[in-house]
Amino acid sequence: MKKTDRPTYLGIDVSKESLDCCLYNGTEHKTRSFNSNKLSTVQKIITHFKISPDSCRVVLEATGVYHSAAFVEFVSRGFDVAVENPLRIHSFATMKNLLRTKTDPVDARTIAEYGFTNEPVSTKLKEAYQCEVQAKLKLIGFFKKHITQNRNYLEALNNNSFECNAPSLIAHVKNEINHLNVAIKEINRDIEKILTKHCPELYKQYKSIPGIGSAVAGAIICFYGDFSGFSDSNKAAAFAGLCPKVCKSGSSVDKSGSISKKGNSMLRTLFYMAALSASRCNDACQETYLRLRQAGKPAKVALIALRINFFGRQGRWPGKESLSLKIIRKLACVEQKRLDF
Repeated sequence: MKKTDRPTYLGIDVSKESLDCCLYNGTEHKTRSFNSNKLSTVQKIITHFKISPDSCRVVLEATGVYHSAAFVEFVSRGFDVAVENPLRIHSFATMKNLLRTKTDPVDARTIAEYGFTNEPVSTKLKEAYQCEVQAKLKLIGFFKKHITQNRNYLEALNNNSFECNAPSLIAHVKNEINHLNVAIKEINRDIEKILTKHCPELYKQYKSIPGIGSAVAGAIICFYGDFSGFSDSNKAAAFAGLCPKVCKSGSSVDKSGSISKKGNSMLRTLFYMAALSASRCNDACQETYLRLRQAGKPAKVALIALRINFFGRQGRWPGKESLSLKIIRKLACVEQKRLDF
């Protein structure tokens, strides 16, 4: 490939059992498919394309857990790696040439062109304890879904006692629910131990807010950390999909009053539950919640506002306020402007 002043970009389309790669320098494409998604495959990619950290950047799509091995291995070898939201790359492809073909090699080519055109910011590798806490939070969410399913099934059994031996089945379902609740409590204790060991001060600050438990504090630390990766509060709110969504065009289209939901769904769920708790046990949040309800706002709209508001306005932070805490306090402005309170 011809050398240019800018670095080349290696776009990788990740699947469960393969990595489709495309190296792009602005004018030429060089592609290759590797029928393996293991740590050893990264060395094969580097050897085949003859790339180095000084001259090449890597762009991956976020694909659940399948991109993790390639991401960690490239970072460990000194490469700048950007893990991008698939929606951004899809929008780029649509804007660029309205692609009608979707295959893994075509996707790799699009990812490489996206990287070269947009020069995305490198993704920071999380600490090992953050990855462990994140995995435990996902497991809690999985268990809670099972609890909901079991409770729904329990309700069905209670209303179907004439057609089956309901008492024996009900006992099994209740035991399953109790077992899952015990497991969730144990996982929460594990999360608290991990965070107390690795980031005691930050964990203590987040937990000092009434309504914030170990799960919510752990999620904030895992996904936001000290907020050094966010230049302003709007981006921090957008990361969780809590920024306002407005759709207006001419005089016929005027849709507003909702959040975008284009962000981390786990954070939104945890923030909602924290807001629900804070509306009852946090005096400042309870006052805001009641004021919104008296102003005619629906309960869910008031809770959405609290999802952000309970992070600030408490005046409970010990010591000098850090940048991360200032950003947290500014997060409330996004919902305030939309709800006019």
